[in-house]
Amino acid sequence: MKVLAERPECLAGIGLVAAQWSNFEATLSELYVFANADVVHWPGEGDLDGATSVTIDESHMIVIDSVESLRARLSMITAKLRARAGDELAAEFETLAANIRRRSRERNAIVHGRWATSLSHPHDLVLRGPRGDKMIRYTANDFQNTAERISDLDQDVKSFTGRCREVFKRPADRHLVKYFSDLRSSVVNRDGTWCLRDTNARVDAIDSLMQTRGLDGVLQAYPALTHDQVETAVNYVRAYPDSSSRERAARRRELPG
Repeated sequence: MKVLAERPECLAGIGLVAAQWSNFEATLSELYVFANADVVHWPGEGDLDGATSVTIDESHMIVIDSVESLRARLSMITAKLRARAGDELAAEFETLAANIRRRSRERNAIVHGRWATSLSHPHDLVLRGPRGDKMIRYTANDFQNTAERISDLDQDVKSFTGRCREVFKRPADRHLVKYFSDLRSSVVNRDGTWCLRDTNARVDAIDSLMQTRGLDGVLQAYPALTHDQVETAVNYVRAYPDSSSRERAARRRELPG
């Protein structure tokens, strides 16, 4: 630590690389969770646009985060993509995975490296090889460039996740669409404005409707629905944004699952 303290700009660069990689690992875990998500497209109604809801199971995050090996995590994601969407999407991710492995080696060399200083380079650090027979000089800019490459990789994975969203998207079950329409009509006027202006009152109205009809009653009325689907519909209505019908018509909404 004393050696690193002598080069504060380089020390900050190492910290930046470590932090950027932690952000990337979270993005990679989110991709795995999303690969297991239920992505549903809801048709528009009246002057309201259609929208997409994403329902996830948080247990998938626990599973992927418990796997320490990067190679194993990449294999899990590839296998899930292949099982769900076929070889083309899996092959696209494998190309991305090759770059992930390169950036991982670059990050590991920096974060786990044995560092030294040199009088010949008073502002830089020197990375020792495993046997001490090879020395590589790093400037503060070198660390910054590595962090930027990891950041670019993070954006690539996020873009790929967005592409998966379109591939995985399926139309909402027609029975669920009907139930959602009935549920929404109890708290939204035909012109798209809310019947009740207070947000808490809206949620209470939805809860009252559920209590009146009961989950069993809803499932009996719409036998094609599952418990999870009903919860998705209720959450969808609760998440309706506070905006005018004109604003809602002009802006697509992505609502939590």
